[in-house]
Amino acid sequence: MIFPLKMFMVILIQIENNYREYDVTMFDTILSGFFNKYKVFSLQHKNQIVILSNLDQRICEKDLYKELSCFKIKGFINIKSIGISSTSDRIDSIHTLYNDALRHLYFYKQLWDEITYEESDIKKALALMDYHEIAKILESNTKEDMGERLNIYLEKLLSINNKDIFYLNSVYSIVISDIAIYLNNLGLTLDAIFVVNKHIDDEMISIIDDVQLKNQVQSLVAKISYYLREKHSSNRYSESVTKMIDYINKNYVQDIRLDDIAETVDLHPNYASTLFKKEMGTSFIHYLNSYRIRKAKAFIKRDAELSVEHIAEMVGYENSGRFIKVFKKYCNITPGEYRKVVSGLTIMPH
Repeated sequence: MIFPLKMFMVILIQIENNYREYDVTMFDTILSGFFNKYKVFSLQHKNQIVILSNLDQRICEKDLYKELSCFKIKGFINIKSIGISSTSDRIDSIHTLYNDALRHLYFYKQLWDEITYEESDIKKALALMDYHEIAKILESNTKEDMGERLNIYLEKLLSINNKDIFYLNSVYSIVISDIAIYLNNLGLTLDAIFVVNKHIDDEMISIIDDVQLKNQVQSLVAKISYYLREKHSSNRYSESVTKMIDYINKNYVQDIRLDDIAETVDLHPNYASTLFKKEMGTSFIHYLNSYRIRKAKAFIKRDAELSVEHIAEMVGYENSGRFIKVFKKYCNITPGEYRKVVSGLTIMPH
């Protein structure tokens, strides 16, 4: 009764702000032009609008993407990116379709704007490697088993193309996005792991050949695997610190103060600060700044047109001067210099 039609598709629309509510039913207008018979279930989760479509036929994802990209909805500040899953006739594949759409969300520019989607090596790579492959690798029983699985995984991707620098960098992004999806399914975020664990380096790296790609992926997977084992073997954070981390991650856009953090866990600010530093190995303000800068870097990567002033506002800084100063402190370069790095895929200075 809920799903009377035979096909399913998930559409993800990433919006600019995660603190503003939108009328998600507005997307029904554009979807009606693509489906003869359909039902749509929409919800907003933080900065994502999730649309589950139950339809009677397969459609061209590329045409739908273009239509959604051009659709100007009154009241929307900006649509950041769009992810459209493949279609399936299995009701139990909805979760898989969501993750498929999430993968495409990472690659929407490459897939639709910069290259011919139907002929792209990136499309072939995404189709060849199911995101569950990363789960199998990270859940390997031994280091040897993990290394063997990872090698097979990379060899398959490199069998498509092992020379083109753009493709090799895209493969590295595929690996990172699949790890992020896997961690999200565990209730973790790649952002938080990178912020807390300084030994895991996620700076923008320019992959120049297949050897470097293998080395970078193997190093990253090993470190993520180690983190997961350590977290599993010990209850890493207390309930209070877990709540404080969650509060920061959800409210980093706001003017967060130590008193606000302490209030969420009913602790005195001084004790909350001491507890946070003891368990996290870093201060509350360092964690907050690190998290904000990671988000800023993500915004810069996704949209080259955003101004520094706008990005500063999006990550919780009241003025661009303060934002630039903090960004340079944590990255050793300015936001403008970082934009040039990610635009040109040049190697960042250390």
